[in-house]
Amino acid sequence: MKGRSLARIGLVFYFFLLLVTPGRGEKTQPFEPGEKLTYRVKFFGLPAGEQILEIKDTVKINGCLTYYLFSRVRTTNPISLFWHFDRQIESFVDVKTLYPLRVTIHSEEGSRIKDREVELDQTKGVALIKDWKGEFKREFSLPAMDIASLIYWLRAQDLRVGKSFSLSLIEGRNLRKVEIKVLKKEEVTTYSGNYSAFLCSEVVSDEEQVKLWISDDERHLPVKFQAPTSIGTLTASLTNVESAD
Repeated sequence: MKGRSLARIGLVFYFFLLLVTPGRGEKTQPFEPGEKLTYRVKFFGLPAGEQILEIKDTVKINGCLTYYLFSRVRTTNPISLFWHFDRQIESFVDVKTLYPLRVTIHSEEGSRIKDREVELDQTKGVALIKDWKGEFKREFSLPAMDIASLIYWLRAQDLRVGKSFSLSLIEGRNLRKVEIKVLKKEEVTTYSGNYSAFLCSEVVSDEEQVKLWISDDERHLPVKFQAPTSIGTLTASLTNVESAD
């Protein structure tokens, strides 16, 4: 009897641990608040600027717990002496789905300054976009993301060569359906080291698109970006990784 009672107590204690252990059974993301990634941006192979990707904190938006993502791309000397560019994105993404609920974009190019805010209802498929020209309502059928949230969402996916993802991407006052495909795995050299990485790119025929390399390890770091422009290709390479530790 005594042994049977002890077994029951042990069983109850085990189930108690299952209930109170935080995050048990939940998917662990390859990132956490406090992570800060810094990149060196080059244009025509010359130093042109700096990019930062950062998870600042967790905050509640409309009662939903979100990751506060911050992205900034800006020109630095000597490029900034004749071309000033500074774009900052704040994206608040649901900690469970990693879909954004609110996005703010501040952009400076030359003497022009533009601000835009996007409120997203991912359940109803509705986006309310506010900027200097007014308010615009847009509907979408696929999960909608900005470029910052897309990067973190991809980091959390099970990446395999040949796999593709369909979504809606926020572009200005509109949302565009896109397909992102994992093209191949290759070795990538950056300022922070060498990585085996997955090459992800939008699928569009006969057009060069933004390319993103994500490391094939437990952290799924975005180690390199490449984006076409009207006058050449811009490349961002990882220089530093700061963790919450």
